[in-house]
Amino acid sequence: MSKLKVFRAADFFERDFRFALMRAVHTPKELPPEERYRREFWKITCILRGKGQILVDETPYPVHAGSLFFVHPAAETTFTFETKELELYNILFDPALLGEELEILRGSFQFFDIFSDSFRQKDHFTLYLLDSTPKLRALIQEMKHEYTVRPANYRLVLRAGLLKLLVLMQRGSEMKVHRTGRERTAEYITFLLKRNYASKITLRALAEKAGLTPNHLCFLYRKQTGQSIISALNAIRLEHAASMLKESDAKISRISLECGFGDLSYFYRLFARYYGSSPGEYRKKYG
Repeated sequence: MSKLKVFRAADFFERDFRFALMRAVHTPKELPPEERYRREFWKITCILRGKGQILVDETPYPVHAGSLFFVHPAAETTFTFETKELELYNILFDPALLGEELEILRGSFQFFDIFSDSFRQKDHFTLYLLDSTPKLRALIQEMKHEYTVRPANYRLVLRAGLLKLLVLMQRGSEMKVHRTGRERTAEYITFLLKRNYASKITLRALAEKAGLTPNHLCFLYRKQTGQSIISALNAIRLEHAASMLKESDAKISRISLECGFGDLSYFYRLFARYYGSSPGEYRKKYG
C-alpha cells in the first residue's frame, strides 16, 4: 500500500510571492517506490537529464531529457528510474499569481482546465506532457536566473515569464492533439463535450478545434464511436441532469438550462426517451 506525502506551500513560497523555481536531482533512494506525493500548488517540471517514468494516479508515462509536464495539486505522483538520476527544474506556483489574465487563459483551449479544483488529471495527462523546445528551455533558464539573482522588479519578470510559459505549453498541447492522428479524434471531441456541455457548442467550433471540416469531423466521430456528436453531447448533458435531479432540489427548468438545454420541452422529451420517465418521475424515484 502506498504512503502519501503532501508538500506544503508554506515550505516553498514567500508569504507575499507564491512562486518558486528550483533545480533538483532525484534518485531512487530519495523517492521510495511505495511513496506518492501531492502538493498544495501547481507544478511545471522540465527534465534536464535522465530517463524514467512519472506515475500519475498510478498510470505511468515515459519521461526523458527534454520532457516538460504540468501537474495538478490533486494528482498523486512519483518517479520510477531507468537511469541513476533524474535532474530537473520544478516551477511551483499558485494560480492567484496570474491575476485577471487567468480568466483570459481559461477561454483558450481546454489546456487551462487544469486550474479547476474538480479537474481529474488522470483522465487527460497526455495533454500536459510535452517535448520541450529550445525556446521553452531558454525561457525556463531565464526565469531561473531571475529567481536566483533577484534583480530589480524580478517578480514582475517572473510573472510575465510564467504567463508566457503557460501559453507556449498550451500551443504545444494544441499542436500535439492535432498531430496525434485521426484515430484519436473522437477521444478529443468527447473530452471537449464533457468539459463544455453546459455551454453552447457548435459543430463548426468543434471542427476548428480538431482541424477538420464539420462534415469530415461528423464522419470520423460516427465511425469511431458508432454515434453522432449530437447524440454524445445529449447523453452527457442528460447524465448530468439526472445527477442533479437525484442530488439537488433545483427546479427542473433550472437544471435544464444548467445542463445546456435551452428548450425545456426538448429536454423533457429527450430525458423521457433516455431514462424511460419524466424528470419529475425520475426525481421521485431516485431523489
